[in-house]
Amino acid sequence: MRIGILLDVSGSMEEKIDEVADGLKHFIELLEPDDEVFVVTFNSVVELVQEFTSDRRRLGVVLENLPAYGGTALHDAVIEGLALVHSLPSEGKALVIITDGADTVSGSSLKDALTAARREETPIYSIGLGHRRPHGGFGADDDFDDRPLRKLAEETGGDAEILLDVEHHHRGEVDRIKEAAESVALALRHRYVLAYYPPAAAGPPQWKEIRVEVDRPSVTVRARKGYYAAETRSSLQ
Repeated sequence: MRIGILLDVSGSMEEKIDEVADGLKHFIELLEPDDEVFVVTFNSVVELVQEFTSDRRRLGVVLENLPAYGGTALHDAVIEGLALVHSLPSEGKALVIITDGADTVSGSSLKDALTAARREETPIYSIGLGHRRPHGGFGADDDFDDRPLRKLAEETGGDAEILLDVEHHHRGEVDRIKEAAESVALALRHRYVLAYYPPAAAGPPQWKEIRVEVDRPSVTVRARKGYYAAETRSSLQ
């Protein structure tokens, strides 16, 4: 596997960044020794802070003492992460997003990010850190929106782990960020890959929908929703 971590380091992450870093270190430890990881941070800007490496020590150092400030360029970070895995086979790559906010400063839209994700055939997993409103829902001032994370996961065959009120973590409680990171790592290690050759398509690329069904009622299927018909080979994850 070659996995990109997209880490929100905006100002709202300041109180959570150490716990998030610990969760990501745990995630990296659960991967196979030869799996490679890159790290992109994003606030008002998107920055590649670590290129692909399987060196756990180097990745641990990168995740130490990260400053948190500025806005949240989530859409731009997704597009940058997808560009970094562009040349890799679809069955061996994924992105993992960790954020606590809605996009505030990107030059690109959610639609742009979704289109790029579809073209790159890359499953996107997310850990969203939100909080409850007094009367239900998320984010008292709309400062967290889980819908983009869920949409990116749904369209690409990934998953979105949405955690509420992690800043209220108390000593002795289960570390929910580590628990979510472990869930993502296990999902990445235990996937079926289905491949097929669609008929050749003439003309400009067109989006073709895919539906995957299984005959076991207890199973939840997570697979990407389609492919561009101009491609000669497509795989499902």
